[in-house]
Amino acid sequence: MKKILFITIFFSIIFVFFSSWFVINKDLIFHTDIARDFLLIDEIANKKITLIGPRADWKGLFHGPLWLYFNLPAFLIGQGNPIIVAWYWIFILILFSIFYYLAIKKVFDKKTALLFIPLFLSSMVTFSSNFYNPIGALLLMPLLYVLIIKYQKTNKMLFLALSLLISGLMFQFQLAVGGPMLILTSLYALYQIIKNKTPKHLLAFLILFIPLSTFILFDLRHDFMQFRAVINHFNGVEKYNSISLIDKITNRIGTITNQGLGFFKDKFSFLNLVIGSLISIIISYLFYKKKFKTEYFLFLYFFVGFYILSIFYQGVLLIHYYLPLTPLPLLVFSSFNEKINKKIFYIFYLIIIFANIFTGLKQISFANKYIGKDKTSWSGLLNVAKTTYTNLDRSEFGLYLYAPDMYGYSQKYAFLYGQTLYPNKKMVFSQKRNITFLIYEPAPQSMPWLDGSGWKSGLVKIDKEPIQTIKFPNGFRMEKYILTDEELTIQSDSILNDWVSQR
Repeated sequence: MKKILFITIFFSIIFVFFSSWFVINKDLIFHTDIARDFLLIDEIANKKITLIGPRADWKGLFHGPLWLYFNLPAFLIGQGNPIIVAWYWIFILILFSIFYYLAIKKVFDKKTALLFIPLFLSSMVTFSSNFYNPIGALLLMPLLYVLIIKYQKTNKMLFLALSLLISGLMFQFQLAVGGPMLILTSLYALYQIIKNKTPKHLLAFLILFIPLSTFILFDLRHDFMQFRAVINHFNGVEKYNSISLIDKITNRIGTITNQGLGFFKDKFSFLNLVIGSLISIIISYLFYKKKFKTEYFLFLYFFVGFYILSIFYQGVLLIHYYLPLTPLPLLVFSSFNEKINKKIFYIFYLIIIFANIFTGLKQISFANKYIGKDKTSWSGLLNVAKTTYTNLDRSEFGLYLYAPDMYGYSQKYAFLYGQTLYPNKKMVFSQKRNITFLIYEPAPQSMPWLDGSGWKSGLVKIDKEPIQTIKFPNGFRMEKYILTDEELTIQSDSILNDWVSQR
């Protein structure tokens, strides 16, 4: 056991270090979805209670607000600084790893719990610099699995209530996986209630009103908008990104055999099929020997059940749909340490570990090229904002932000946070002032025509050359204008006033 403990601590430290590399260098991947979350959290921090979170892919449907409130404490402590929030993400990874150990050893054993922790941390390296709402569901998945096993073994209503609560919280974080998990948990619970003749356990379902309350209240206030969005999707009214049944089945199988298992990333992802095949063979053998443990049945029930239910979704499975399930195969594989030859098990285990160490080193290499130089780099975005605030000899300035996606959330939050660093200088968004700045996000390389040509004259309504232009390492460009009183009377297009309409 001492060797296993050493392996766990040693490799866990390595993977936490890899996960922390971005934040150690005071940066994170601040793409549109991350920036949108920060803008929404800022609204909550300014006492604007919300019943919905980020928008889902279906028209008129939103995730719950739990992810926003989950990050709110770190946001408040760091006064809106994304780096402080990113350190909070690292802390959460460590905290949940400890919690997993305590929970898993109750269902499996200490060795399985210890072996799982490095695998879990290794799988999170590529995501730790840009946490978003599906991560909340991912963190809860092992707990749901453990709790439903405890309910099956003890038949105690407490474990059923906690299982339903966790599945409801997953629904808050990410509808695409939370919905199927809620359905699967409920169906299994009903089966157990009928089998064990415990009708009073039906009272446990009342706990679902807690995680579902925000959806209910929102729909009551907005003419059942989200309920109608779901109906429209399954009725075929909303056919955005829909594909044929054959394509859906092919997509699901391809997902399971590749990234869906979560053991390997990037160039090693094909090896997921090898480990997946090993898991399938061992579980099949245990079934043949009539040693088909509850733990493995429930793994198949939840893991395969999700992909079966996903057929009702009309499109392809994107990574944020299936990502929350990836800890389950890691946990089941870890439990095989006593089921197969130890040498074979540890050979496979170390192959997974060292492949992910390579992925971690590759992540560091990527980060070193990315930090401050990519258009979604937080440090690069903050540099643009700081340069703009310091290039000002007055207390107020007008600001217009151009982005190819027309949202510009990353820029918006950088300037919003910059306002807290320069409280004596006031940013006025999408309004002209004597000193007005235009900030251009670079166009994607594949779409060079989205460079903002015509945006200045067509929408901002400025028809003169800037007095100063600064180009930044991340590709952004800042233009500074001094406007006359006559030029200030020319109104820019109202479409530019949008802040966070597309959640």
